[in-house]
Amino acid sequence: MATSEWVLATVKWFNRLRGFGFLTLGPDTPDIFVHMETLRSNGVLSLQPDEEILVRYGKGPNGLMAIETRFPE
Repeated sequence: MATSEWVLATVKWFNRLRGFGFLTLGPDTPDIFVHMETLRSNGVLSLQPDEEILVRYGKGPNGLMAIETRFPE
């Protein structure tokens, strides 16, 4: 369940073959894990480093986790 509002994040890295990556909200903030299935369910097929994306996130088993994603309009 998402606990955040929509926020603008930057792709730290994403590996399509491994099916996951990490987003950042800036220096000194925890990374946000993003899974390929979360992206696909929201119509996003892939991410590139330094690309900006809107995200709603929540607490996952190992830290913050993206729940919903979309590209800024």
